[in-house]
Amino acid sequence: MKILSMTNDGQLDMLKNMLNSAERVGIDLNLFHIFKFNKIETASNFWTMEFYNITKRKLELIYDFLKENGEVLWVDNDIVFFENVLTDIEKYNEDIVMQDDIYSGCTGFWKIKKNKNTLKVLSDAIIFMNQNIHRKMHDQTAVWWVLNNTKHNCSLKLLPREEYPVGDVYFKHNIDRNKSRILHNNFLFSTNEKIQRFINNNMWDPSDNAFNKITYIYIQYDF
Repeated sequence: MKILSMTNDGQLDMLKNMLNSAERVGIDLNLFHIFKFNKIETASNFWTMEFYNITKRKLELIYDFLKENGEVLWVDNDIVFFENVLTDIEKYNEDIVMQDDIYSGCTGFWKIKKNKNTLKVLSDAIIFMNQNIHRKMHDQTAVWWVLNNTKHNCSLKLLPREEYPVGDVYFKHNIDRNKSRILHNNFLFSTNEKIQRFINNNMWDPSDNAFNKITYIYIQYDF
């Protein structure tokens, strides 16, 4: 299984924070394949057209990479690892294994097997985004729409919320945080808000330790 992520200069410190947490818990950094936009210097805020464009490109990258690989785990920049989750994630045999985002599955942390059904889900989600560009949507909306409105024949598993919490579950719900294997620091609109919440909760380490051990795949900002 390969681990994919994507960043730009505006989110680079969050990526470093995620990678440092992965190294601390013993995840092999050689598993990571990091895509980096070469011309985006600022972080994009939620529900903007730039956010739409970036997340559509994210689906395209996953699709292209999956065609050449058997299984991928996508990890967003705003995630920290509390333990090495790879063995736990690999025990699930479904075609798509996703974090539970309360209202839908979450494409910020999801594992996808390579088969014709999953490739069609990704392809259909990209088409859906292209057809609805005026809505300023994002990749998660598109993937969840396809999973719920098309005949894709994919098996789907949503991960336990307490073990793989999103931001609202971790910070606002009454859960046992000792059971949390990761934190996806979402349900905030801007990168600055996410960084501040990491800092406030002693989860912030943007040093270059793990960053210097990763090979990046540079991608052109062409939209």
